[in-house]
Amino acid sequence: DTSGSMSGTPENIAKALTLCLASMAHKQDRQCFLINFSTDINTFDFSKDKGLGELLKFLQMGFHGGTDVFPALWKGLEMMKENAYQKSDLLVVSDFEFSYKNEELLNAMNEQRKKGNHFFGLSIVEEYSYYYNRVNQERNYQKLFDEMWKCSPHNYDVRRLYSHIENITTSNTESAN
Repeated sequence: DTSGSMSGTPENIAKALTLCLASMAHKQDRQCFLINFSTDINTFDFSKDKGLGELLKFLQMGFHGGTDVFPALWKGLEMMKENAYQKSDLLVVSDFEFSYKNEELLNAMNEQRKKGNHFFGLSIVEEYSYYYNRVNQERNYQKLFDEMWKCSPHNYDVRRLYSHIENITTSNTESAN
């Protein structure tokens, strides 16, 4: 997320984390597809033939406008249909200053979960209570993400908000029996 609300420290944390995860994937010879989003998206397929310079150039981009995560999630779902990304997971790093309302997207994500994909969120927020004390908002994010963490940019404290991975795995196993 490189929207305006992520400017400064939150965006720097998000980009540093992205650099770290992409570098790890590259060293492990794993596929890594990056989506930079605000109200629009830019993408970068960080494959084995691409260098660190190209990754750094991609990470320097930013939109600094509004926030619409749904085009990024749709693009992630599209990529999961390609052979190289069929068993991939998706991580959204954002301050989550966007509205939740897209049942069609949620249904598509649930179909991908049946194929073994997972969806994670890392929220970089100035104050925990601002977004997560609103119960309905948190429930909506729980529908989108299998597991969600929050990180304070002031003290880098990372906490798990919730995890539904066990429930999803259990229900998939039970339905297979």
